[in-house]
Amino acid sequence: MLGSQEMKITVFLATCSLLLTGTLSSAVNADLIGLWHMDGNTDDATSNGINGELIGDTAFTDDVPSVLGGGQSLLLNTEFTLEGGVSEDEIDLADNAGYVDLGNPDLLNFGTDNFTVASWMKVPEFLFQRGNIFSNGGDNGGGVRYVVGYLENGGRSIVLTTDDNATKRQAQADAFDWVVDDEEWHHVVGVKEDTELRVYIDGELAAENFDVPDGYDLSGTDQQPAYIGVGADSGSGALEKYFQGWVDDVAVWNEALTEDQIANVMSGDFSEWISDGILGDYNDNGQLDAGDLDLQAAAIAANDLAYDLNNDGATNYADRQVWVKDLKSTWIGDANLDGVFDSGDFVVAFTAGKYETGDPAGWADGDFDGNMLFDSADFVASFIDGGYEAGPVAAVAAVPEPSSILLILVGLLGVLRIRRK
Repeated sequence: MLGSQEMKITVFLATCSLLLTGTLSSAVNADLIGLWHMDGNTDDATSNGINGELIGDTAFTDDVPSVLGGGQSLLLNTEFTLEGGVSEDEIDLADNAGYVDLGNPDLLNFGTDNFTVASWMKVPEFLFQRGNIFSNGGDNGGGVRYVVGYLENGGRSIVLTTDDNATKRQAQADAFDWVVDDEEWHHVVGVKEDTELRVYIDGELAAENFDVPDGYDLSGTDQQPAYIGVGADSGSGALEKYFQGWVDDVAVWNEALTEDQIANVMSGDFSEWISDGILGDYNDNGQLDAGDLDLQAAAIAANDLAYDLNNDGATNYADRQVWVKDLKSTWIGDANLDGVFDSGDFVVAFTAGKYETGDPAGWADGDFDGNMLFDSADFVASFIDGGYEAGPVAAVAAVPEPSSILLILVGLLGVLRIRRK
């Protein structure tokens, strides 16, 4: 006959099995998606790993905006830039034109969501050739894209262009009012917020467009890769609009930055989104482990905003999901944090003997939802996440067969019986 502890497990595993008919999809967190400092490489400084590939004539230089105080910048098309710039036709014919290929990550495809693109840039004096500073998607007929560009449309210095292949919209800073072709560093930002586009130059609002249609959808930007320093034709993928100049601290967010945030970014301060250490390493031991999750659980109870990973103004279970899914790349329920959620995790959790005792529990003891207890809610959280026997989190999650649930139950009952002996 089943004991009370065993009966509780049986009941709640049966409940959780009902949850396996569906999973919750997680939205992308409002966050810094990519940051390229250009300090000797084109690696992404965020945890998203959108590392760039250098192509063609490029060089890292010690010429950087003075406000950044050091580091390096990336000079694109070194030969042409140092000559003062050449025509589009000439650079198109070059067999070693320089740019950065960022690939085609889903994180840079924003659909109907807001976004911000920022970069330091510098061009030769009186450069009259246009060039893309940052682009994602395809240009020309059939193109869906967003681009921050230099000298798009002739008499415009910095332009944010969006195009859903039906309606092209631009925020254009006038070249006479906003001079950037003076061989000096300038900070440029393009913001899409709901039905508005904005361009900021050196921290000041330089252009606006209030005519973005409702429901404006840029989902098709994945038709071509994202680039720093060039754009691509939507159909052929042929590269065009090469940038001739220097770039530094190129960054992209999936949210519309405020003017205060833009001012911080212009000063080189990205601390709102990333720290000098490992994001989520709360115990500062150089790794993401169960101790960090236990500190996070205490922070959830106190609503300590220092642990607000998704920047929504609250510290709660959503931040636990960010830590587990985005930072650690594993599943809710992975008690031993080995990258998979399987029966071994239940053995680890139940061996601690904390289930429904009311005693404080940590992640390794079964506290998956962050309430510092191991109870039925932790089963619910783990099975809703959908990772049981699905392999690593990067794999497609599969719903476990009913036989898997029975195996879990048998294993848990066995653990309890062993503990009683």
